[in-house]
Amino acid sequence: MTGTWESKLGAALRYGTAALRYTWLVADALKRFRRLYDLQAAGQAWERPEHMLRSLDLYNYTQQSAYGFMQDWLVRPRRWWLWGGGPFSDEVAGAINRCNYNQHNEQLNALAGLVSYGPAAYGNVWQIVGGNRQLVSGLLAESGATVHTAARVTRVARLADGKYLLAVTTGRPGSGDSGGGDVAREDGARAGGGGSEAARGQQPAERAPAQGGVEEMGYTQADTGASEGTDVREASTEELGSAAASGSADADAGADCGGASGAASSLLQPYQVTVTTLVAAAGLRPEYFGVAALPPASAVLVSDRATAPFSAISAKPVPAPAALGASATTAVAGNSSVGDGGYVYKVFSREPLPPDLLSALFRGEARVLASRRWYAYPRFNPPERFVPFVLAPGLVYGNALEPAASAMEMAAVAATNSALLMVRHLQAADE
Repeated sequence: MTGTWESKLGAALRYGTAALRYTWLVADALKRFRRLYDLQAAGQAWERPEHMLRSLDLYNYTQQSAYGFMQDWLVRPRRWWLWGGGPFSDEVAGAINRCNYNQHNEQLNALAGLVSYGPAAYGNVWQIVGGNRQLVSGLLAESGATVHTAARVTRVARLADGKYLLAVTTGRPGSGDSGGGDVAREDGARAGGGGSEAARGQQPAERAPAQGGVEEMGYTQADTGASEGTDVREASTEELGSAAASGSADADAGADCGGASGAASSLLQPYQVTVTTLVAAAGLRPEYFGVAALPPASAVLVSDRATAPFSAISAKPVPAPAALGASATTAVAGNSSVGDGGYVYKVFSREPLPPDLLSALFRGEARVLASRRWYAYPRFNPPERFVPFVLAPGLVYGNALEPAASAMEMAAVAATNSALLMVRHLQAADE
């Protein structure tokens, strides 16, 4: 914690021992999660996310909201040594959750909330020098795979010979690419299911916008007659989720998409839309926040119950216009409010920042350097429902773990699990 000793003392008195207890809960969850590395190193793989999470004693965390979890551990217990749970949940953990996931405590499951608080509990995070994107590009180069970034898989059909037919669309709606239509071209691409290759489901295809800043992202595997002699059953997301949540053998069997029948599943995952805006300005306006003054390069977190039109603000001093890149240099050079003592602010919000909000937030002339609207995180909805990793023999959906918690490390262990499942499938096919 940074700040004056007065502010540190005030925080200690307000949040009490609840902050320490929540840190211990984070540490306990991390200890359980670390078992995964030894299990995967020994070749263990799971066909369903809930099976993986049960092996780590983490599944129950996904069945309760972060709000309910903190109430149970920080607020409701009557212990003489425990206090500060209510303010901590709303003003600290809730603010961090809004910054990291742009969602409230009631929306997040407890595991996602613990993952979100991890960097605050341990005081630091790590990044790759030159950008974390190098991890993805490096792995891609090492694999030798070809990735079609402007293509979407709209349908996956398993053929009678065990291979898969992938229906692919190229071009983006309204982009002007390939005619600018929703479907520019549909190709039939074969991926081996029972042969030398295997197919792995990636990011879901985009669907029509939904309410509340959330857009449905859907990936569908369905057989429309392209495969001869293939037995395919359509299973809804709700059906799969009910089976996953129950944990019973009968339910697992009823919703299993990895059996010999080649059953199909419809995968729908709502994603939380976040707008990231970079703003060059001389500073924040203290009066907007109801204070007389703000320290330089102020960072702002928003409590869980606040109705602010943004989720978080962070700042970095402007070292020199050239350091911002060519496009940003032009913007900053023509901005008299950014120079010595100027800052670049990163603002997270659910909607684009209107000009009147920029004027109210920032001193002087505020210049938007960049703004990007992106599908940042899954929209959590505890008790979480999971679709299988294995959709059909040789067809693996790596994002199946994401409703548990969204983080780079979660994606990494899910990818490892996908690779181990592919190894198992290909070895079985060769026998």
